[in-house]
Parts: sequence; C-alpha cells; structure tokens
Amino acid sequence: MPFERLHASGSDVQGTGLGVSVSRRFVEAMEGRLDVTSEVGRGSTFTVLLPHVDRIA
Repeated sequence: MPFERLHASGSDVQGTGLGVSVSRRFVEAMEGRLDVTSEVGRGSTFTVLLPHVDRIA
C-alpha cells in the first residue's frame, strides 16, 4: 500500500504521507525524476528533474 505511513499511530507528525508519493507520480508522468537525500536530525532535500523541452511558437 503506497500511502501507508509506518508507525503513524505513535507519531506526533501530522499528515497522511501522500505528498511525496503523489509528487513522484506527477513528476514521472512528465518523464522526470524526483530524488531525495536525508540526514538524520537535519531533514531531507527533494530534487525534481524535468526534461528540457524547446517551445514551438
């Protein structure tokens, strides 16, 4: 189940945990990539990479 937060019942953290999963699917639908790096006690950094598209006027 992609939207189930582990140990959510014993956590003070609010939210459903849907944000990253929905964001990843949205970015992948645009042929991009969502990367994450985390450091305990400091937090996480999320990077979205999307392909470059030349505009046709």
